[in-house]
Amino acid sequence: MKKLLEYAFEEGWLEGFDKNLIELIPALRNSSAHGEYTLNPIGTLDLVKMCGSLIQHLFSLDDRASFGQEVRSPQQSD
Repeated sequence: MKKLLEYAFEEGWLEGFDKNLIELIPALRNSSAHGEYTLNPIGTLDLVKMCGSLIQHLFSLDDRASFGQEVRSPQQSD
């Protein structure tokens, strides 16, 4: 997952998102999949919302590209 996030940032697909997500999202995934000592760490809901926003952003880029439209960063949008 980390390599995919790094690639997305390098390609400019996640312009406007914090690059700390490269480390944070895989850590969140691992703690959810493998468990941890705290059941409800502070900020978990905010992290999940941020991940949802990131996923929606990436899929909106794919949707535009699949219809033959030019994929641009959010700053270049009309």
